[in-house]
Amino acid sequence: LASKKGYTRSLIGGRFNFCSRVVIVPDPELEIDELGVPYATMIELFQQRIINILSKTYLPSEAYKIWNNARNNFDINIAHLIESIIDSEYVGVFFGRNPSIASESIRQMRVAKLNYDYACSVPLQILIGFAADFDGDTLNLTWINNKTVLEQAKRIFNPRYAGQISRNDGMFNSNVSHQTDTMICLNSFAFLSRDSYNVNQIEK
Repeated sequence: LASKKGYTRSLIGGRFNFCSRVVIVPDPELEIDELGVPYATMIELFQQRIINILSKTYLPSEAYKIWNNARNNFDINIAHLIESIIDSEYVGVFFGRNPSIASESIRQMRVAKLNYDYACSVPLQILIGFAADFDGDTLNLTWINNKTVLEQAKRIFNPRYAGQISRNDGMFNSNVSHQTDTMICLNSFAFLSRDSYNVNQIEK
């Protein structure tokens, strides 16, 4: 089970579709579960989506040529097409850093914007869990194109829904950099819920 030629590695090791490695840069304007992903990455992940959309106007062979040219030479029209997909639906991804030895070293994130350079912009709050900084660290990005997997991943790996409270003691997770407004909102939420307790619940 543990060796390089063992069953586990043979089963899940190897090449994957819809994945990329990206260098990270900071973006304090992003929410805790949002990413800005580079054009070069999104055009590969969305290859089939882009070709299918273009095939409604062009022959499939011509649609493939347009996509292939756009991946080698920046195409503003294809960039706008990718942005329209990002704006119109929830594009969920797994985002992780090897080795994944802690629950915070893999996250389920949302692609919120397209970057016009070669770096992936990330929110500052999630860096601690990845043990990452901005000196050239690269993380793995895998597009989740199965709705059932995405819903489960949101529940377990999304830092907005499952990452801010520690699984060890129920307090704030020290592997998340909590912003002041986040803590104020969560404390307010806790007191609002206490206001709905009855006398027995409060005594307990």
